[in-house]
Amino acid sequence: MPVRGAGAAAALLGVAVLLAACATSHSVGGVGSSTTEPGTSAPGSGSSTTATTATPSSLPAAGTYVDGPSDQPHYALVLAVGPAGALSGTLNFVYQDGRTAAQFTFSGTAASGTAQLTSHGGGPGAFTAGYAPGRFVLSGCTAYLQYAMSAAACTFSSA
Repeated sequence: MPVRGAGAAAALLGVAVLLAACATSHSVGGVGSSTTEPGTSAPGSGSSTTATTATPSSLPAAGTYVDGPSDQPHYALVLAVGPAGALSGTLNFVYQDGRTAAQFTFSGTAASGTAQLTSHGGGPGAFTAGYAPGRFVLSGCTAYLQYAMSAAACTFSSA
């Protein structure tokens, strides 16, 4: 059972990662979409400039992924996606009453449907995950997640 102070610190880390993910996902409309930044204009043109933000479709979406319903104990993966496919996040166990316990944090890279990850503060060390829109699948998670009783528990869906 995690120490209460360490659990609170890990929960705060998970919230910080989620907030960072929200702050970095600024694209509206998908790959190569154009957005007009309010209050900006090209010098001497009197018109608004358009900034182009590209979000490669080959990367997973930042956010929270879960492997079970919220009214039952389950795992929750909080994922942040950075530039050039950099990933980071926290894997938490969520008890039936809503309390969470951080299992480990992780970092790595993603490309073309596969993530190469390394856990920190516990976990399996080096591991891989597959992803598709709305889905994140941890390879072999039954070996390192105590309550994952079958391969189906390794599939996480967008919350």
